[in-house]
Amino acid sequence: MPLTDKQLESIPFNVGQIVTYKDHTNNRVVHGCYITFISREYIVVCTHRSLKTPEEAEHAVSKWREVKILVYKDYWHTIIPETHVQESPISNQQERHHSRVT
Repeated sequence: MPLTDKQLESIPFNVGQIVTYKDHTNNRVVHGCYITFISREYIVVCTHRSLKTPEEAEHAVSKWREVKILVYKDYWHTIIPETHVQESPISNQQERHHSRVT
């Protein structure tokens, strides 16, 4: 069931937003991450993204290799919005096709 506009307003993040992620288990900080999915219970943050080799990409669903972290609501404080303006790798509608908010 999709989130209502009012529910979305209460979530302080947006899909495609560039953030810094601080791992609560080891205090490792990763800059230049971006949000790929938002729900009531969790947010998915992509910490690394690289192109697959042509051989890997040939039969793959996506041409990208991504490392994503699922962050439950209790740990949203570990997601820090970045203040400088930078375009997210999923800033266009086509790339966000599988990142719909639910």
